[in-house]
Amino acid sequence: MQFTAEHCNHNFVIGDADTEVVAAANRQLLDAAAVTGRDVGSYVLFIVVIGETDEEAEAKVQYYRENADLDAIAFMTGQAAMDNSGATAARITELQGACFFNIAIIAGCPETVAAKVDEFAAIEGTSGMMLVFDDFVQGVTDFGEKVMPLLTCRESVA
Repeated sequence: MQFTAEHCNHNFVIGDADTEVVAAANRQLLDAAAVTGRDVGSYVLFIVVIGETDEEAEAKVQYYRENADLDAIAFMTGQAAMDNSGATAARITELQGACFFNIAIIAGCPETVAAKVDEFAAIEGTSGMMLVFDDFVQGVTDFGEKVMPLLTCRESVA
């Protein structure tokens, strides 16, 4: 965070289902920036799974968990475990959610996804989000066509 506050404009923060966890990470960066006098912010990383209904999206998430390639996950976490320099490596090596790199998931119908994105966008220090989609082409298409029109956090952009 100190390096970002001194030399960068933004810092990636791994998303968490608990808004307070994201808020705490953002506050840490903002506190470091207060010392440098620079304007910096966080880009919060989430995996987005969109379905026609919340239940459909949650079923996709459950399917991915139940059918995860455990050998690939074991290799990935083993490689990440060699990096002892910080929280990101520690986070992605937690096996409980390793099929999603232990990144928080925003899953649901377009209205649910939009509400969650708006909730995290409103946290002080959040400059933007980096979103990863379970099915890239369909996910980006659905997000652009079905979720973005519902976002209140974009009102100033429009």
